[in-house]
Amino acid sequence: MSPLSSLLIIAPKLAFRRAAMKHLAASPLHHQQAQIWQRTLARQAELRQQRPQHSFGVDRFLRFMEWDLALYGAVQEHGLSQGQASRLIEEINWEMFGAGTANVFSFSRLRSAKRQMRVQWILDLMFAVLFTKPFRKQVVPSTEGIAFDVTVCPVADYFKQHGVPELTRFAACNLDHRMAQTWGVKLNRSQTIAAGDVRCDFRFQIE
Repeated sequence: MSPLSSLLIIAPKLAFRRAAMKHLAASPLHHQQAQIWQRTLARQAELRQQRPQHSFGVDRFLRFMEWDLALYGAVQEHGLSQGQASRLIEEINWEMFGAGTANVFSFSRLRSAKRQMRVQWILDLMFAVLFTKPFRKQVVPSTEGIAFDVTVCPVADYFKQHGVPELTRFAACNLDHRMAQTWGVKLNRSQTIAAGDVRCDFRFQIE
């Protein structure tokens, strides 16, 4: 396990701050990093009092969404547009999770040499450990790859409850496509709960 992976598990605040500062330094607000972080800390302290209680894996993941929400508001207070703030959050989250996504795919080679079996194993692991209740997944028969629908998404619910449903796309949904690309597959998705649909249709095309 890499040091960064350890930070993600045992110290979400440190992992998030490390990624956030890197990307803030390259943003138009680079000269206000210290002030933005202080405001983020204040906003996160308020959000912490309203934490939902789900399963361990979901609660752990939502800790990062809590930091996303805090920084998202802080950078807009300091002058970033909503679009700029959204893209910043996406890059910060990929900074944190991208390496782990690649590492677990490399590790999956020990399970099988076949790409579809490797991707299936990783997805099963993610839904067994991280995306547990109240996430709800329904497998869809497919002859072209891996297909399932997510019909309950606590991440979309979290951002909607805080009045920023648009942030779900950048904090989570877009990362699914980047994850698939890292695995060498294509994710086709025409619906998302975050966009107001009743399901997120995951269709992984194995080429």
